[in-house]
Amino acid sequence: MRPNSKDVDEFCGSNSKQLLTNLLMSLVYNWVMVPVKNFRFRDAMKEVPTCVSIILTSSMGSVSGCTISSLVSVDVNEESPKILFVLQKLSRVGALIKESTPFSVNVLADQMKELAEHYSSDRQSYAEKSMPSFLTKLGVVPIIFGAPINFICRLDQVVSNYSSDVYVSHVLEFSYLDSSSPLVYQNREFRRIGERL
Repeated sequence: MRPNSKDVDEFCGSNSKQLLTNLLMSLVYNWVMVPVKNFRFRDAMKEVPTCVSIILTSSMGSVSGCTISSLVSVDVNEESPKILFVLQKLSRVGALIKESTPFSVNVLADQMKELAEHYSSDRQSYAEKSMPSFLTKLGVVPIIFGAPINFICRLDQVVSNYSSDVYVSHVLEFSYLDSSSPLVYQNREFRRIGERL
């Protein structure tokens, strides 16, 4: 049966809000969602704010370190906590960690930007006998004195299926300071956290 004009008018009136909503959502989706081929994925990821940390390890009388912004927890079990981070496949620090060398992950405070920049290239930078004042050692592991959080770790496993290596590590011990504000990396710049909302 063919609907008359009255039926059509009633249907459109009762569904006008839904039709308008669907139209607007379609327009927004087509405006916001950019095809991957026309947009670099890394340009999207650079807008994601992350905390800044420095990995330090010691071998053959020297301290090696690198800055990362990929630290996350994967197991918060108090008996066996684990974290993970990402390093380039040719990382000097990564090679040392793979040799079962214990290491530290030091979450930086917002006034430690110069340290983050110093270790932004994977480097072997200090002899143990002449470590600067901001470095100290906890047992055999170098750490950054005054960092809000220090994790002492040992490697659990490396996932090598990607363009970079993913390091899953046991946290052997840790320390933290409540009052410090962490250094943040976003849009290829170091930043500090703003006011609490």
